[in-house]
Amino acid sequence: MDTTPKVVATLTNRVLGLYGVDNNFFAVRIGQTRHVFEVKEDESDGYRSALDDVVPVTDQAQLDKLVLPRRVIARVHCVPKPPSADDFGRVDQIWQLIDVTDHYVWLEFGTENSNDYYPAFCFRFTPKPSNLFYRARAVEKAITENG
Repeated sequence: MDTTPKVVATLTNRVLGLYGVDNNFFAVRIGQTRHVFEVKEDESDGYRSALDDVVPVTDQAQLDKLVLPRRVIARVHCVPKPPSADDFGRVDQIWQLIDVTDHYVWLEFGTENSNDYYPAFCFRFTPKPSNLFYRARAVEKAITENG
């Protein structure tokens, strides 16, 4: 049974411009248009959690509350994470926004342990370290090595 949210199906395998994330919202450019989506957790499932849906946000009052960059920070593909099962047979149903240039995973969302009695909602945004970070580390290393 395919439980891919309808919005995710339209984003999958397309090149998108990623603006960023605010809480469980993310913004992307599709063509020349900016779109904001909310990744919703299933709230009716008590102490268990799972992905409920990914929905477009069009309410201007709600959009005004979000803090999202105005410029695209990366060009990404939305792809399903390759399926894998652990020793207990638990399977994840996760989608990733992956950088088209270096395959860096910016965002993961979906359900971990989707076939388990205790699934877990997942929404992980990992900003890429900037070049300044790497330059600073190189300077630190040079100072340490050269005394």
